[in-house]
Amino acid sequence: MTDATTADLTIEIGELIVDDSRYNEEDWQGIGIVVTFFEGSEECSGYRYLADGSFEAGSPKRAGDLFDKLLELRDHMVATGDRPFVQCLVHITKPDYALRIQYEYDNPQRWWPSGPSADMSEFAEQLRPEGL
Repeated sequence: MTDATTADLTIEIGELIVDDSRYNEEDWQGIGIVVTFFEGSEECSGYRYLADGSFEAGSPKRAGDLFDKLLELRDHMVATGDRPFVQCLVHITKPDYALRIQYEYDNPQRWWPSGPSADMSEFAEQLRPEGL
């Protein structure tokens, strides 16, 4: 069961994303963002999913704030008995701004491109929120 601090931090993460200028000016239907914390590095990649089914690449402009809040959540989760996650996938969907965060504890490449490519559509589809 989620405690109040975890719930509050999760809401703050969602607010940071939807309030980010990368997303608040766009007519998106869903957002998929993957954040990786591994061996001292922080990486973020994301997509906006539009009503016509297309997608546009774009991580939050304030990714540093997102990293900080996710690290705060991870530290709290560890303090309450969980393992530290190495990656998380954040989904937000309209019209109700539903927020879902999935955690990966072992594989820091679970949600990451399989290799360099000019066509990132496979990766974008991997991050696409369900139902979009």
